Amino acid sequence: MQGYMQELSKKIVGRSALLIGFCLLIALTFNQLSPRGLHLITTYYAVKSEGRLLKVPIFTPRAHRQTPPELNNLNPVTEVSLEEVRRLHAEGLALFIDTRPRAEYLRGHIARAISLPLEDFEQAVEALAQIPPERHIVTYCDGSECSQSVELAVKLSERGFLDIAFFPGGWQAWAEAGLPVLTGALP
Repeated sequence: MQGYMQELSKKIVGRSALLIGFCLLIALTFNQLSPRGLHLITTYYAVKSEGRLLKVPIFTPRAHRQTPPELNNLNPVTEVSLEEVRRLHAEGLALFIDTRPRAEYLRGHIARAISLPLEDFEQAVEALAQIPPERHIVTYCDGSECSQSVELAVKLSERGFLDIAFFPGGWQAWAEAGLPVLTGALP
């Protein structure tokens, strides 16, 4: 009886593996043929943080991709500290872009920052064409848990902007440091 049970267990495991393999093959084929399918070997954003070049994977459907993957490494975006952001702001050396939703921007933002929520990026492409590509730009969002500033910085880099940085401390670190803030929209 024990030999029969072992043989039956081997058949069940073998057939299960065959069924899983078949399902995996169908799923991979569907993913490859679908315009909304994901890359199995993903491309990366190149981001400089704390002196190191990091690769942040891009998990977007192929159909939504705007640029070839090889462009993601042309102008890696850079992380800037609170001290550096404070200096850039005080000397007027950078354009600050708030990537948070518009309602949050209106409740409070870095003085002189413009609002460009990440989800509105495609609608703002025409307006962005008015900004010189060599202009130093700093993006920010809520704080260290928010990745929208990195995502927007990379999108700007992919659109040809040459000097892009993101401020990981974002609005939270800026406000806690007592630096200049405004409420409402820019005049």
